[in-house]
Amino acid sequence: MIYDIDTDLLEFDQIEAFIQQCNCFHTMGAGIALQIKNKYPEMYKADVAYGKRGDITRLGKFSWVKCHDGKIGYNLYGQYNFGTWKRQTNYDAVTLGLTAINEHAISIGVKRIGLPKNMGCMLGGGSWPVIRALIDEVFTESPLDVYICNYPK
Repeated sequence: MIYDIDTDLLEFDQIEAFIQQCNCFHTMGAGIALQIKNKYPEMYKADVAYGKRGDITRLGKFSWVKCHDGKIGYNLYGQYNFGTWKRQTNYDAVTLGLTAINEHAISIGVKRIGLPKNMGCMLGGGSWPVIRALIDEVFTESPLDVYICNYPK
């Protein structure tokens, strides 16, 4: 099932894993990415360890790490570059990454996974209706419970 809830993804204790969208340049300098980097520095370390800076072949893939609180954190490489002058979010890469994360999470026994509402849309410039449709496409038939977390502040 896919649930839309009003909660802070980073404080939501009902999930075992969470997803964030990343670029291929090891930057987590703004938005929820910065919050994740501050709360889960191991997520940033996993990003840096996964391929060289600017490696376009990371698009559509993911890195992951077991975080200090036991949650699994996924860095989905859904955009090559960063900056707000154009749409950076690559919808094909998001689909590939979500599909791969779904398969990986199931294989390691995850039951509940969260992601931020507007993932890839605020600083990445994507369209939430498009991203939401991709989430539905990937997870509607999945055994995972997926929580789309709308930070209420």
